Amino acid sequence: MSFRDIGTILDKARKDKEASKEQTEKQSLSTQAYRLFSEGKTPTQVAIALNIRQPEVTELQNEYWKLNQLYSLSQIYQETGGNLYFFLGLYKQAKAAGMNTQNIINLLKIANNDIPSVEYRYQQLTREAASLEARNRNAARILQQLTTVISETQNTLDYSTSLCKQQRSEMDRLYLKKTQLEELVECFKSSNEDYED
Repeated sequence: MSFRDIGTILDKARKDKEASKEQTEKQSLSTQAYRLFSEGKTPTQVAIALNIRQPEVTELQNEYWKLNQLYSLSQIYQETGGNLYFFLGLYKQAKAAGMNTQNIINLLKIANNDIPSVEYRYQQLTREAASLEARNRNAARILQQLTTVISETQNTLDYSTSLCKQQRSEMDRLYLKKTQLEELVECFKSSNEDYED
């Protein structure tokens, strides 16, 4: 063999070794990324830890999702061009409202692709609720006024009843006195012969 042939073989072996090393590093990089994603790290944290750029992190994240059978998430991510803010906002609002997935599905069924009419109906019901609340406050105020009037009337009635009892007692006392005086007069008439009618 010539030195030229040996040089070509060594050059090929070196290139194969570098390609193999590059492939090993790439596999190692993906393995590290999968591990970081499984620990709950964000794409930004993975990019910093592995010193890689966004396209590589995104690719590795999609691979991780597929490995964990999160096909729908990967598909939604690709369809939205990586803009998941809408879904995150919806999730946060639903969680704050105490809603679960079934509640949201029911809400969408109720809306039946006619969100403007649902919003109009909601605003109408909100106005009606505010009107009913105002009427309730007004009714409560009137009830308080009537309660006050009833209480004052009851006090007047109690006073009048007490006064009537006093007057009745006075009348009974006077009637008894009158009866005694009449008896005294009768006694006087019957004992006094000089008395003339």
